[in-house]
Amino acid sequence: MTIDHFELMVLIESSWNPGTILRYSIIKKSIDTWFFDLNRDQAKAVYNYFNTYRFTKEKSIFSNEIQDIFFHRFDPSNQYDILVKNEGKKETLKAFRYKNSYWVSSDTRINEDYILLINKV
Repeated sequence: MTIDHFELMVLIESSWNPGTILRYSIIKKSIDTWFFDLNRDQAKAVYNYFNTYRFTKEKSIFSNEIQDIFFHRFDPSNQYDILVKNEGKKETLKAFRYKNSYWVSSDTRINEDYILLINKV
């Protein structure tokens, strides 16, 4: 199942303020799953909507780590293709930079020992 980026914006906005695990899970799923359903322009539109018009970290008293990760995942200037080698297999991963590491999801970072090449997208 894919999600339209306008639907995603409404869903994230309704879940932005912390409270229940459902709200956290929706933002987490937007980072880990739905981001990959969007093309670059759609992901940029989601980022711009929240960054420019709604919920920057400075404007939100509710800012927390999952929201910070959300901004890093969707930031169009923070996208990388990372070539890794693990157990003899090479693979290119779509990643973002967060806390001085490259991450592929909200809770998975790339071990630097496996990185062969980093390309900023």
